[in-house]
Amino acid sequence: MKGKTSGGDVLELGAGSGDMAAALLQRSPGVRLTLTDIDERMVATARNRFSKSPRSRVEQADSTALPFEDSSFDFVLSFLMLHHVVRWQAAVAEAARVLKPGGMLIGYDLTASPAPRPCGWRTRGPSCFTSLTDHPTNWCHLPNLLPQHAT
Repeated sequence: MKGKTSGGDVLELGAGSGDMAAALLQRSPGVRLTLTDIDERMVATARNRFSKSPRSRVEQADSTALPFEDSSFDFVLSFLMLHHVVRWQAAVAEAARVLKPGGMLIGYDLTASPAPRPCGWRTRGPSCFTSLTDHPTNWCHLPNLLPQHAT
């Protein structure tokens, strides 16, 4: 999110106990953050951790069926979570659905390759993710997963 904005509505998928969220809230005072996780123990831990934070809320949610309105978030974040989701394509589609027009999906995960490697990605258009690395051989493409929307 660096260089994009210091505020806005942010959704983190699979936030666990909230380590990434805590860092984001500390560095970005204008952010309003919604943390989600499917695991009720992680949700309870995160709720306890962020109980006094007026800029965050924690909800139990399945990333393949998010309980949020269309176009609700400026950013959707996912850090090392998608490889746990059997229907990861549905999770990506849900992330796109809840993004505001012009919003950005940001994250990283493991990719299928001869040796699994971390892959960073972000939206580059309505139907493609690319890695944050500079070398084309490190690109990760997930074409045609996001619905077309007007920007």
